[in-house]
Amino acid sequence: MNKLKKFYNNSSISKKIYLQTIVVAITTLLLFAIFILSSLIYQYNYAKKIGTESTANTDAKLTEILSKYNVDNSETSQLTNLINENNQQIINSIENNIYIVLILSMILIALLIFITYKSSKKLSKKIAKPINEIANQLEISKINNNRTDAELQIASEIQTGFLAKPLPAFPHRNDVLLYADMIPANVVGGDLYDYFEIDDDHIALVIADVSGKGISAAMFMLVTKTILENQAKDNSNPKSVLSNANKILATNNEAGMFATCFFVVINTKTGDCEYANAGHNLPIIVRNNSNITEFIGDVKSVPLGIFEDTKYQTGKFHLDIDDRLIMYTDGVTDTFNDHNQEYGTDNLVKFIDSRQFTKISTITATNALVRDLQIHSKNTEQFDDITVLLFARTENNSFHQINITPEIECLNDILLFLDANISHVQPATRNNIELIVDEVFANIVNYSFKDVPDYLHEIVSVGIDFQSDNIELKFIYGGTAFDPTKSTTTGLSEDISKRDIGGLGIHIIKQLSTSLKYERTNEKNIFIVNLKDE
Repeated sequence: MNKLKKFYNNSSISKKIYLQTIVVAITTLLLFAIFILSSLIYQYNYAKKIGTESTANTDAKLTEILSKYNVDNSETSQLTNLINENNQQIINSIENNIYIVLILSMILIALLIFITYKSSKKLSKKIAKPINEIANQLEISKINNNRTDAELQIASEIQTGFLAKPLPAFPHRNDVLLYADMIPANVVGGDLYDYFEIDDDHIALVIADVSGKGISAAMFMLVTKTILENQAKDNSNPKSVLSNANKILATNNEAGMFATCFFVVINTKTGDCEYANAGHNLPIIVRNNSNITEFIGDVKSVPLGIFEDTKYQTGKFHLDIDDRLIMYTDGVTDTFNDHNQEYGTDNLVKFIDSRQFTKISTITATNALVRDLQIHSKNTEQFDDITVLLFARTENNSFHQINITPEIECLNDILLFLDANISHVQPATRNNIELIVDEVFANIVNYSFKDVPDYLHEIVSVGIDFQSDNIELKFIYGGTAFDPTKSTTTGLSEDISKRDIGGLGIHIIKQLSTSLKYERTNEKNIFIVNLKDE
């Protein structure tokens, strides 16, 4: 049986159709033959029964009639035998008819099987041909899809490799903060962001959006990125960079692709900025001293790659310390919800104003904006790439600090901040720092802001300072007064019902640190942890 199954499974489509037709035909004919035989046997038995009963009745009637006329019993017996012989002849005749019908039926069955065999073979060939063609097309399509998926994956890896840069950016610098995020709508996206140092005092930022999607957009994006970076190395004037890049991209651009682009060069010492805009969304500045949102919109021109002779103009603006520059692609404002309502610039500005972008870190601000876009577009398909880049100038000192909102999701933001600033310390010390920050921040969120309804407007500052072989971690936060040092430090063996709030976490922190200090000033909690790098 298993061999038959294996033979059937390994057969071609035409053979399978042929076998199935033969099985159905034979099954039908066998059922028909059984029906005929059953009918004939029933008729034979019925005739035999009738013949026997008829003989018995005839004998009885004949005996009764002849007795009335005093006929001799021997004569009666002779007459009865004559009648019985006649009845037997009738039964024999019926039997012969049954055999004849049976033989004819078998011949008919054999003939039908032969006809079915021939017709099913022809039918299977006629049916199998288009089916085989369809199957072949499906197989070819499957192979092509697999090849396309593989090509997309390769293109995605190439794109990721070109775009992969450490974030937060410029970890060796204390005068700037930069963080970005990009969410492609497909496996391969057409958005790009880039940043690089032109010299010690100048940083270039790029954000662009290539027309189209998929592999072609990704390849055009990579070419655009490479050209812009090469042009910026030779000439830091934004209008020259875009004009030269546009001429290269527009030459022999048979595919008709183009890219919107915003290119800016920032003087990190003075805060003076020069930019050129090739048809891109207007970036936003959030002023630290007033929290006022401004769009940079004085200069704008056509996208890159359309006309070879396009000349771009340079615009200027200024960034003070802790001002925020927000650059984004139209995937942000064009994000739709399930009611077909776009996010838009109004919601973007409203969200920026509600989350104090000048107070929180670029990491937290970027992640918070992306989360808000995901909430807005919940249950809807993403149709365009989403890219956000935030930049800020900071005071140039040895003290590194991140400002975040008291949400447990922001713990990842802190860990990113730490990765960028503690790479030079011993691995064991790095683990201790991360564990301490994890425990302290969780306690801050769970206990200091547990009953604060507008906690999203609060700020938690996490700072790290390196002093010789001593490392100082400083946590500054509002909310309810909470002194971690006064929590009873309990070990793992202590009954959980008897532990104070945060007791186990404080026990861990004390084991890893050299000293703890807490004070509350101007309705702010200040918690300092010191540890050695050893």
